[in-house]
Amino acid sequence: MKGTARQRVREMPKNTTAAILVKQNDALVVDRVELPENLGVGQVLVEFDYSGLCGSQLGEIQGTKGFDPWLPHLLGHEGVGFVLKVGPGVTRFIPGDRVVAHWLPTAGISSECPRYAWKSRQVNAGLVTTFNRHGVISENRLTILPDWIPNELGPLFGCALPTAFGTVENIANVRIGSSVLIMGVGGVGLNMIQACQLRGAKDIIVFDLIDSRLSLASKLGATLCINTTCGDSFAAVNNALGGRSLD
Repeated sequence: MKGTARQRVREMPKNTTAAILVKQNDALVVDRVELPENLGVGQVLVEFDYSGLCGSQLGEIQGTKGFDPWLPHLLGHEGVGFVLKVGPGVTRFIPGDRVVAHWLPTAGISSECPRYAWKSRQVNAGLVTTFNRHGVISENRLTILPDWIPNELGPLFGCALPTAFGTVENIANVRIGSSVLIMGVGGVGLNMIQACQLRGAKDIIVFDLIDSRLSLASKLGATLCINTTCGDSFAAVNNALGGRSLD
């Protein structure tokens, strides 16, 4: 849905559909899980319409960080939905608010993590999960989504945008006249191009393996796009910069 938030008047659900990580390096199990009976302090019940898929979730599924002691558990940290109910102490939201869920802490209460039930088993979850139709989310992992942003674009504000802009501004400290090399232009990399433009970078050079991504990067403002499968990429960068160094 585009436009303003709408009130969703309905009976509070007792269960919901969720994608559950039961075993690493295995397919997610899509099934019904039981929602917590009551919301705790700082918790918000959200009905999700859209969720993003981040490399972090792929890493969880594939076990890139090793053994996962929290299995089975829910996944996802970027999504858009509507508030159905708020728990004690929540002051930033009311039922009907359209919100974006995100991993980055913001104002509000940091609640306890919710626990769901599935086939008489406990299913763990973090402060935000979005691979579920309904989720119990910590107040400080939600932000009101402005009316002009459509639902389908909202998940970008949950991960790709803050990660990209935070990296460019706070870590790389890109300044007016900077020369920047972005290695990989997926969701985060493409947003980094726009962040570099806003910071006044002079040279925005990107590396990727896929021509279609490089084409999109060029449209978004990259000044030099290099497919790293074709020749000496760093030689091409040095030639383009004319002996100037990257910042």
